[in-house]
Amino acid sequence: MFKDPIAELNQLKVLNLSKTKISKLPPIPCNLSELNLSGCSELVELPSTTFLKNLELLDVSNTPKLAKINHESFQHLTYLRYLNFSNTKVENLPTLSNLRNLRQLLLRNCTFLRNLPAMEEVTRLEELDLSGCSALKVNDSIIDSFRINM
Repeated sequence: MFKDPIAELNQLKVLNLSKTKISKLPPIPCNLSELNLSGCSELVELPSTTFLKNLELLDVSNTPKLAKINHESFQHLTYLRYLNFSNTKVENLPTLSNLRNLRQLLLRNCTFLRNLPAMEEVTRLEELDLSGCSALKVNDSIIDSFRINM
């Protein structure tokens, strides 16, 4: 039986797959603290990342085909501090309410993004970049709650 060599790297903390032609996330070790998938030109969907409980940074920016995010993706990512979906085709984000340590949420030029999920629980957010999100309807309470770069 073939095992994926990356999945066997149990001590791996940082995995950078940026600018590769992966179309789906390969099996990866669950101890990662950083996952960089930026510029993956063939990545269409971000599957569930619930097993990455120690993840602090997730960057999927500049993935021009990325349009789908598993609705459970952020459920157990309580340590996540940095989330970048800039320049993707994402239309909706799953709930972010469990991301209590999130400091930066970058959604720059997500021209298909229509709505933001409730973010009352994301109390440590320092930067929310919605610039270039031309289809987005921004709720007044979000504007009042966060420093926004628009």
